[in-house]
Amino acid sequence: MKKLCLMRHAKSSWEYPEIADHDRPLNEKGISDAYKISKYLLSLDFNPDLIICSPSVRTYSTAKILIETLKCGYQKLSFNTEIYESNAHKISIAINNTNSNISSLLLIGHEPSLTDFCAQFLQINLLKIPTSGFVFIDVESNSWNNINHNNSKFLGLTKVSDLK
Repeated sequence: MKKLCLMRHAKSSWEYPEIADHDRPLNEKGISDAYKISKYLLSLDFNPDLIICSPSVRTYSTAKILIETLKCGYQKLSFNTEIYESNAHKISIAINNTNSNISSLLLIGHEPSLTDFCAQFLQINLLKIPTSGFVFIDVESNSWNNINHNNSKFLGLTKVSDLK
């Protein structure tokens, strides 16, 4: 049994339109929301074996807040350039290439690729994963290279607006 978690980065700032998309930081709400979802995950004793993250500033900043709150260590963080400006297929490849020794995988990325991955590969119909949204999926497999809708069970989508 494997645990796959997908997270959309926290809300980013549009305050400086001259900044490249890749370099946009989190805004104040995004920082606050990232802490809220991190504290919720801490209450669940969530501790991923590996965190695959897009290299954008907003995804790294989100990952950093999670790592510090969960105290799970930066050694678990791996950047994957294919997740930035991605699509469902590239998300699938990133997951499929994960070492089978990893039991719990967190992938932090962007829209619409995360929602598209859920729809195409897992046949989970989510309208849109909101910023700081967190998807929980159980995978009945010993390997990450054959994840699909037949061996995956959607456990839920947690939104910051659901938390108190």
